[in-house]
Parts: sequence; structure tokens; C-alpha cells
Amino acid sequence: MIIDFHTHMYPDNVAKIIMSRLPRPSGIVPSTDATYAGTKAKLLEWGVDKHVMLPVGTHPDCSAPNAFAASIADDYTLCFGTVHPRAKDVEAEVEKVAEMGLRGVKLHPQYQGVIINDAAYVRIVKRCAKLKLPVLFHTGADPGRPYALLAEPEDIVKLLNIVEDLDGLTMILPHMGALMQYDEVERLLVGRNVYFDTSFSCEHIDPVQFRRMIDNHGYQRILYGSDCPWINGKLCIEAVRALHLPAEQEEAIFWRNAARLLKLDITSPD
Repeated sequence: MIIDFHTHMYPDNVAKIIMSRLPRPSGIVPSTDATYAGTKAKLLEWGVDKHVMLPVGTHPDCSAPNAFAASIADDYTLCFGTVHPRAKDVEAEVEKVAEMGLRGVKLHPQYQGVIINDAAYVRIVKRCAKLKLPVLFHTGADPGRPYALLAEPEDIVKLLNIVEDLDGLTMILPHMGALMQYDEVERLLVGRNVYFDTSFSCEHIDPVQFRRMIDNHGYQRILYGSDCPWINGKLCIEAVRALHLPAEQEEAIFWRNAARLLKLDITSPD
């Protein structure tokens, strides 16, 4: 069984615009057309049994991406919502995500233009903890936004020092802690009370370092993720399998950790 904890989908008209713009500056060759239908078909082709869809809120009003997420959510497509740190009342926006039945909150400092340890993000994280909503930040570099980084390991530590011990908090740092900043992640974030996901890292991280980070952070806090459509999920799956982890660890990373985190009623693969 495979649960992909890090995917993106967009309404057809939005996907068309994104696909016409982002790949050029980033140099990325997308693996799908980023639509719901196209992305789901590709995930099924790769053998993904369930996936988590993460919307990105680039405007203080996140009603549109959250409504789209709610509209496609089902037992296969498990959707987070999003909140913008410059919303008028960020705590109320988190409450709306919970009321819509979405499974967590995705935040993207690089696209939202706000540093990760900003007071607004602290308020969002605290409200997520109170509601027991997992919160996932984009961390590290972003090929589509090659500007000053707003979620580097040093700044993540500043946020964690404030919120890490909150009751009810589940925080996920994708891209193995911070994309393209793996040495800093090993120095500052490995061992902290957070999950990492593997998204977009399989093509960039040295396999020896990949395995070492899993060993030192603890496989129980590693989630498989691809970052589809920005990467080929088949290659991501193969990269995890190429580590030759013990069966128990590989199974945990591919689906058991995600099932536990999201409280899914799954006892064994189909």
C-alpha cells in the first residue's frame, strides 16, 4: 500500500494557467497536467492507494482553494485546506477549514511572502493544535520562487521553539525537512518533534544522506510524498525502495505513518 502525502491538484482552468507559467522559470517538467482527472489517473498508474492533496493559498481570501479541496475530497483524495497569514482573522480561517471537514492546513511561506516564524503563522499553528489539525509548511527552496528563502531551517527552529510542545500539535516539514538544505536539516531539525515527508527530495538528496536522516530522525516520523505534478511519483517510490529499508520501516513510510497521523481505519493493504 502507498499513501502519497504530498500532491497538488487544481481546477481545470487554474491548472491550465499554472502549467503555462511555472514550468518555465523552474525548469520542471511536470508529470501530469495538474487537473483532478489527469493527476488522479497518474497516481493510480503509479500504484498509489490514497493521496493527500495540498492547496496553496496565495491570497488572503482562501475560500476558492478550500472550496475546491472540499469538492474533490473522498476516500481516495484526502484534502487539506489552506490559510493565508495575512487574512483578517487567521484563527477564524483555521476554524473554517475544520468546519469544512478538511484534514489539515497547508501553509507556504515562499508563495505567501511571509517568513515562517512570523506571529501570524504562530497564531495559525496554535489554533491548529487546539483543533488537532495537522499543519504542513512548505520548507526550504522552491524552484518556482527562487527568491530570498522564507522557511530555512534556522527560521523553522525559531518557530519550533515557540510551538513544538503544544498539546495536539502535529507539524509536517516536507522535502525531508527543507528542500535542498539537507545538511542544515541534519544539524538543526533531525530529532525535533516533527514529521518529514519525502516530497521532491528523491531526485536531489544523496541516498546515503537520505538513509541517515531516516535512521536518525526515526522512520516513524517519515511520510512518503511525491509533490506530484512537479515530480515523477514513480521515481520517488523507486528511490525509497532503493534504500533497502527493513520491511517494517518501508511499510511505515509508505502508508502506516500516514494512516496513523490521519486516523484512517486501515489495518492491512488490500
